[in-house]
Amino acid sequence: MAGHAKAPRPAPVLGMMREFARQTMAAQEADGLADALGYLAHADEVIAAAADSPDVVVWYQRGATRYQRSRCHASAHAYQEALAEMERAISAYEDGGPAGEEPRAEAVRIAALLEANALGAPDAARARLTAAVARCEAAGLPQAAAALAATRESLAAR
Repeated sequence: MAGHAKAPRPAPVLGMMREFARQTMAAQEADGLADALGYLAHADEVIAAAADSPDVVVWYQRGATRYQRSRCHASAHAYQEALAEMERAISAYEDGGPAGEEPRAEAVRIAALLEANALGAPDAARARLTAAVARCEAAGLPQAAAALAATRESLAAR
């Protein structure tokens, strides 16, 4: 962060903060949540400071940071918080328009898995996936649609 303050390079710093959060959770599990969220709070600060920079795709960086925050909460078994944060990631990716559809689809897939597996709401998860499949098909993303449909089918098979 000190190097970034002297010579700003927001995109690599943002990736680094997300990776630190991921590695912290992998190494410390639930005990690392506070530290992991601290890294992501730094990422939020960098995003806010770089919002006008042509070098930063703000919608993507916000979405990716929220996605990682959701994964951290899920790793700590804080599933309601994980789902809420994944919803915010989905919203951020929607801000990207057509370019945001693929990362949005993956965020929807993870949100559905949280709903079905961790929160006991498989019907809501399947409904979410059905809507996302249609959205991906309309956006011309057959691989994303197929991945979402496969996840939906795996949930229906249980």
